[in-house]
Amino acid sequence: MPLITHANVLARVTLREFDWMQPERWLDGFVRLASDARRESLIAELAPLAARNLEYRWGPWWDISDWAAALARELMEPGAERRAMPDGRADPARRVPETAHAAMWRLMPLARFAEVYQSMLDGRMPPYLLATPTRVNGLLDAEALVERVAGYERDGVQALPLDLRQALLRLGRGSVTADAVRRAARLATPAGRLVHRWLTDRPADPGVVLRWTTHEGDPRVEAELVLGPEYAELFGDLLVPRPWDEACELLLPVLAGHRELAAAISVYSLMSTWPMNKPTARDLDRLVLADGPGGPAWRCCWPATCWKGPTAMGCGRCCSWPRPAACRAPSWAGNWPSC
Repeated sequence: MPLITHANVLARVTLREFDWMQPERWLDGFVRLASDARRESLIAELAPLAARNLEYRWGPWWDISDWAAALARELMEPGAERRAMPDGRADPARRVPETAHAAMWRLMPLARFAEVYQSMLDGRMPPYLLATPTRVNGLLDAEALVERVAGYERDGVQALPLDLRQALLRLGRGSVTADAVRRAARLATPAGRLVHRWLTDRPADPGVVLRWTTHEGDPRVEAELVLGPEYAELFGDLLVPRPWDEACELLLPVLAGHRELAAAISVYSLMSTWPMNKPTARDLDRLVLADGPGGPAWRCCWPATCWKGPTAMGCGRCCSWPRPAACRAPSWAGNWPSC
């Protein structure tokens, strides 16, 4: 993913709700530029954004531009929020939407902006972030993550908890090299030891069990996620039940290293008759380019998006979509589920 290295470029970035990459680039660029000699240039360029009207006492903040404006104002006027609050306290966490009320793809960037903002208020903002993807589909290469954590150790920087969690969710298995493992073995901080563990003895992927269910009479596919202790700690409350659809295109960058989890959350509305987000053929392409093993949710997406046709015979398999004899799922996807 192309990084932003100049303040005037950062100032021209438009933050849109349904564009995951621009907020990611903006946050990464802001942290880097605010932490080195380009800080004064950044302050000048972000002055118009910092002038945005902000209601510190009201929440939640659903617009990521509000979070960007708060960061810009705090950069220009340290202590701005505390001065604006009657009790003199700044508490960004209370303006993050409740976990059960926000789709994961929307919640994660808002929470990460809030985390960086809190670190800025506390005077411990890192010089760069760990979770910034190295690939345009949201994946993070192992060597880049090890290098970033090693830089934190050299400079005595403490990893931001949610940033580290997002980095592990994006970590690509295929990018793990012998050199990355050797370098990770020398890391001594808790974050470094955790990264080394994930490179050498990665926890077993969460299990997925799909069940037919309904919501107000509308058919849904409910995914039960079976998490081991490591993944339970990694996700925390991010996987609370949400009775609505998730856009696979926007969810995958959050779970780029976990193809099956992204599919499991996305198939909720697969058979719905309501106007909801449903996995598409383009989403299938994105799932193919993501990382991690496939499972029943992935296999549900495959026929449902590829083999629709009014004249073809149903295969009697998942979702009852046609399956031409010449078509096969990739070998790593496993066997077809019986529904």
